[in-house]
Order: sequence, then structure tokens, then C-alpha cells
Amino acid sequence: MKARDVATIVWAGLVFVLLGGVMVEHRLYREAPANADAYHERVKAAIDALPYSFDAWVGVDGTVPEAAVQMLHANRILSRRFEHMPTGRSVQVLIVHCTDSRDLIGHYPPVCYPANGWSTRAEEPIDLSHATGADVSATKYRFGRGDAVDEQEMDLFNFMVLPDGTLAPDMRAVERASQDYRKKFFGAAQVQILVPTDLDVDVQTELAGRFIELLEPVLDEIRSGVPAL
Repeated sequence: MKARDVATIVWAGLVFVLLGGVMVEHRLYREAPANADAYHERVKAAIDALPYSFDAWVGVDGTVPEAAVQMLHANRILSRRFEHMPTGRSVQVLIVHCTDSRDLIGHYPPVCYPANGWSTRAEEPIDLSHATGADVSATKYRFGRGDAVDEQEMDLFNFMVLPDGTLAPDMRAVERASQDYRKKFFGAAQVQILVPTDLDVDVQTELAGRFIELLEPVLDEIRSGVPAL
């Protein structure tokens, strides 16, 4: 066999291997699993089924900008303010679920609130397990803006929900999921619970736990996405 013929065969083999690699990469990293769509529909239905009232709390939906939905390629965004009828206190619940975990990266309180004029005044990890009965690790933030004459503050609890059952206090778990072909097309969610700033931290924590209990059907659905190996 001539050297030129050998070279042609070797080159053809290399091209075949490269094309095979591209096909594998495309399947593993670019094609969503067939069952991801059905999962996203279940998550959407669970979020839509979240009740508007419980105990003495009554909820009203806020407007979600269409630009936010488009930017995040969101499966569903819920923004609902609950008012406690006897006291007039309010709690805001925000759920953002993205169909691809990569779309959620970078969109969380330490980035988004300062970008909208709020400064970070406190940030601390907090374990909500004792308040919920479930293993929930969150991050509690305090943001503020204005001056001594007209000062505004907000306190919120934030955590991430992954399709492999993980509840995480920050974005690192989402970043890891975005690099896992089994997980990223099942997306990820972020939950924020804004609580009154004039309450003691223990009362705030208990209140956040109460709303996490309300969200349990949603959290369970989101956490059920990745099939077991």
C-alpha cells in the first residue's frame, strides 16, 4: 500500500473520530433529554398551583416584567406578596425557575440588588432546618438604600433548588449543575423570601420557615428532575 493511500485512510479515520466526538458532545451537552420537557411542565403546574391564601395570609401577584422572563428563558417566575390580615405585615415570595441552569448563573441577590441601587449591608449563611423540618440551608441578606432622612431596608432569605434534590445557599451549586449534562437541561430554581425588617431574626427565621412549608409541593417537584442512574 502506498504511503499516500495510508495517509488517506488515517485521515479518514481521524475525521470519523472527530465527527463522532462532535456528535457525542452535541448529544451530551446540547440536546435536552426527552423527559426534560415533561418535567418542566410539572414544575410549571406546581408553581401555578401555589395557593393564594393560608391561615390569615392572603396573596396578591405582582407584575413580572416580560424582559426578565425572556432574559432568563424562564419556565416560570412567580412574584407574590402575602399580607397577614390581623397585623398588616407582608412577606414577598419570589420563585424563578429556568429550564437551563446556565441561564440562572449570575442572577441572584449580591448581583441583582446592587445593580438596582441597593447596597449589601449584611450577608450570612443560615440554617432553616429547625424552622422547616427539612434540610434547608439559605443565605440571609440585608440590603439598604437612601440616607438617614429617607432610608429603606429589606431582609430576605435566598436559596437555590436543583433537580437532583439539592437545596443550596448560593450560586456555586448551580454553577456545578450547569457543567453536568445530566442536570443542566433540567434547570434550576431560585427562591427568595422577603420578610419585615422590624422583626427579630428568630421571628424572621420562623416566618421564612412557614413559607417554605407552603412551598414544599413546588420544591419537591423541582427536586425530582434528574432520574437516578
